[in-house]
Amino acid sequence: NIDYEHFKSDPDTFDECIARLITTLKNNGVISFALIAPFDDPEVQSHYQALWNKYGNVIDYVNFQFYAYEQGTSVDQFLKYYDEQSSNYDGGKVLVSFISDGSGGLSPADGLFKACDRLKKRGKLQGIFAWSADDSKTNGLRYERQSQAVLATTPN
Repeated sequence: NIDYEHFKSDPDTFDECIARLITTLKNNGVISFALIAPFDDPEVQSHYQALWNKYGNVIDYVNFQFYAYEQGTSVDQFLKYYDEQSSNYDGGKVLVSFISDGSGGLSPADGLFKACDRLKKRGKLQGIFAWSADDSKTNGLRYERQSQAVLATTPN
């Protein structure tokens, strides 16, 4: 999971270095797939979109940090964000994501799985990323289990 948030280089240097790293790790059998983890910040997006536009072929998933949006995001707003970021990473497998403690974005308690069901019916649910399972241990990984159930069922 490539998750840089503070950059000391321009987007061209970043995308070249990260693409080489991913390619080398894959070619040497160290990793079998690669994720990038951008969020909605102009500097972050400029670097990750440059990487995606030039080297999207070596990136398997876009773990977009939807939980970095404002806490209390509605289902409709989440779906708008999802469509926007899917457009930014056109052709990519953009994962739905949530933060286990509900401190940002659309929380599982406030409709995340309803949004997942809608995406699934549209054929757009590529996967779900939970941050962080450490915070979920006390509730028996409830939302992670619910995520698995959503992914394992067929849409109605």
